[in-house]
Amino acid sequence: MNDTTLEEICGYLKPKIFEENEMVVEAGQPLNAMLIIIAGSMQAYRPIRDAGDAHPSTSFVTLNKYMFVGEQLLDWAAKTITFDDQPVLMKTIRCSGKVKAFALTVDDLKTLVLKIFPKSTDGIVKIAATKIQEKLKAIFSWMETNGIPDYVAINIVHGFSKRKLKEKTDAEVDVNYVFSVLEEYGTRIMRRHFCMETLKKVKELQHMNDRELGMICDHLKPKVFEENAKVVEVGEPLNAMLYIIAGSMQADLSITDAGETAPSTSFDTLEKGMFVGEQLLYWAMKTEAFDDQPASFKTIRCTTKVEAFALTVDDLKTLVLSGDIFPMKSKAGILKIVADPKIREKVEAIFLWMAINNISDDVAIDIMHGFSQNKLKENIDAEVDVNYVFSVLDECGRSIMRRHFCMETLKKPIESGPVINKNHIVLVATMRNMRGGGLLLDRMNGIETAFSSALK
Repeated sequence: MNDTTLEEICGYLKPKIFEENEMVVEAGQPLNAMLIIIAGSMQAYRPIRDAGDAHPSTSFVTLNKYMFVGEQLLDWAAKTITFDDQPVLMKTIRCSGKVKAFALTVDDLKTLVLKIFPKSTDGIVKIAATKIQEKLKAIFSWMETNGIPDYVAINIVHGFSKRKLKEKTDAEVDVNYVFSVLEEYGTRIMRRHFCMETLKKVKELQHMNDRELGMICDHLKPKVFEENAKVVEVGEPLNAMLYIIAGSMQADLSITDAGETAPSTSFDTLEKGMFVGEQLLYWAMKTEAFDDQPASFKTIRCTTKVEAFALTVDDLKTLVLSGDIFPMKSKAGILKIVADPKIREKVEAIFLWMAINNISDDVAIDIMHGFSQNKLKENIDAEVDVNYVFSVLDECGRSIMRRHFCMETLKKPIESGPVINKNHIVLVATMRNMRGGGLLLDRMNGIETAFSSALK
């Protein structure tokens, strides 16, 4: 198991104290918990009967600090399908003194098992309560219909909420419903399964890496349209880009030829795997003000029930303004997206401060991709200096500034000092500018002393 999984297990451990001579478990009884002893000791003994003996002898084993009791529960949990075959212990265990331990109970292990021991779809259904078994089967059927292989479906459903399933047992299973009963872990896998590879084929996104495409996936929201529902009217602003995963739509385009008294209509069918409103991506890539939202030149209506993922204009704007996709290429572009005149004036003052301090326009634009309008507004009257600029930037912008001001200077020869390599420079430049960085360096077992002597 990796550290994430082990941390998941640790989160379920509960402290447990046993008094001296207390019985922990009797031979032949079901194991109700796995224990990790952290103080004290226990004695495990098992009767041994030899042929001809009137009374059995006893074998003793002492269990001390950092030893386990009942660790066979883990092997059982990894293999069981129904949880109705709980193992029994072949030894009686009693405390020889006061014992402190951490316990992982069978109930908690049952909750954890879907996350730490992947199983079959049948196995997941079998361990669920009777009332929600039918709903889980319907969810797996929906996933199979939508081309999700079993191994992906199992990973997705590891994060389902029994409480939410129980609350919504009568709801129809569609993309909205499945998302509503999953934890974020499962919804994240679903978004990527449906959309990641298709997004790579979109012209405006072909230059992006998986991290950037993943950011887009994380902002996608499930959307369901009923049959005959109107998605958008010709001439109306496009409020979202849609990716269809089930059902179909019809796009109607009115065409008027010279001499005709009434326009004719051209129909296009939009089906699973197709986009609606993808021109929003081109607009987001080119716009500088976000006040010129494009309109649809077609009326789009659902011919069947449609399930889709939506990237809204607001989420697209968030992605662009954060610099995660389509980073702004000019100072004018960054200034245009600031609506408040006072904040725009402050951004101009920051750009001026950067110019005075010999930060080129290209670097300044990279730095300012992560500025916070809220922080600017909170400190609108503050003097623009290095403290102020740092206070309104995200860590990415601060990191660029540190390197700009310090990297080349630190590379210069230091009289009678040792050679410092690039990694040392980056570490010192970063840590000395971090809040509390000096304190952190002081505690790094002599590293501060080494760097200090090198920088004198």
